[in-house]
Amino acid sequence: MPLADDHQLAFINSFVLAKFRDRLRAKPRQFLTELCHVLPTKIDPRFAVALDAVRTPDHVVRYLNQVHRSPAKVVYLSAWSGQQNGEYPIPDAVDLAEESGGAIVSLVAGSLAFYVSEHPNGRRWLLVGDAQLKQRAQRAVVGIEREQP
Repeated sequence: MPLADDHQLAFINSFVLAKFRDRLRAKPRQFLTELCHVLPTKIDPRFAVALDAVRTPDHVVRYLNQVHRSPAKVVYLSAWSGQQNGEYPIPDAVDLAEESGGAIVSLVAGSLAFYVSEHPNGRRWLLVGDAQLKQRAQRAVVGIEREQP
């Protein structure tokens, strides 16, 4: 199974509401299609940290590094960018996600992911599987909100 498929399956198993998981696991391409419009309604809110104050790709990369020491390469998942799903350096993956919307940057399979819904004005979330890491993520968002005018 390719690395992107592993991360996609881990995302579904960890962050999607249980009642939607079986269908999305059975139809992997459907999952990628739903990243744009439908997936926000299927994400388990217990794991989501809204990143409305994190507005630029540079802020996103800095934020991700504040929350968790980001790996050199992360997995990018999208159906719409024209780019190959797979491993990218984190700044490149975040740029791709921000440009296309409807994308996931998976930092740690099933534990930590950055998600952008469809543009324009796509919403951004950090999806966190660990309670302590989620608290750190929420504190970092507050810090970024204070920095911005």
